[in-house]
Amino acid sequence: MTDKTNTAPADDAPVEEKTETKTSKSKTVKPKKSRRLSKTKKLEDRIQELEESLQTSGEAQQELQQQLLRTLADQENLRKRMQREQESTGRRAQAEVFRQLLPIIDDISRSVDPEHQTDDVALLEGIRMIHQKLEKFLEQQGVSRFQSQGEEFDIDLHEAIAQMKRDDTPSGHVAEVYEEGFRLHDMILRHAKVVVSE
Repeated sequence: MTDKTNTAPADDAPVEEKTETKTSKSKTVKPKKSRRLSKTKKLEDRIQELEESLQTSGEAQQELQQQLLRTLADQENLRKRMQREQESTGRRAQAEVFRQLLPIIDDISRSVDPEHQTDDVALLEGIRMIHQKLEKFLEQQGVSRFQSQGEEFDIDLHEAIAQMKRDDTPSGHVAEVYEEGFRLHDMILRHAKVVVSE
């Protein structure tokens, strides 16, 4: 009897060990799963961070592109403005030269006027030639006279030196031109000096 009772516990002992082993095996499986879950979570977080970083980077790139476009537009506007200023400066310098030539043109114009004709035909012909050459020179440079006789008085084109009653000219119109006006391209080089009808 003593032998049987001794063997029974011996039989039970290995069973208990097996149970423990199973328990210990099940315990080791749980940490592996949690480690995998932890790694997966970390990877997902990292992917989310990268996506957010990429989105932020894309927005920053768009902002930089906008800034670049604005800078290029500003640079082009500055270039155009400087070009306009240079052209304007050049025209002002031209205008001063031609302004000084105009009194000469006036004198020659008066000398070839039929009212001031002289008996010396050769002299008169010479003056006419000079006059034509000067007119051609001015025309080549963009200088032209503008029509004023009979036109409505315009403060941007005319300088009134007198007013008089004229039946042949409507009121507020140029009755007589004392000194013709000139343009240099689209700039008024000299206002026409005129008499305005009342």
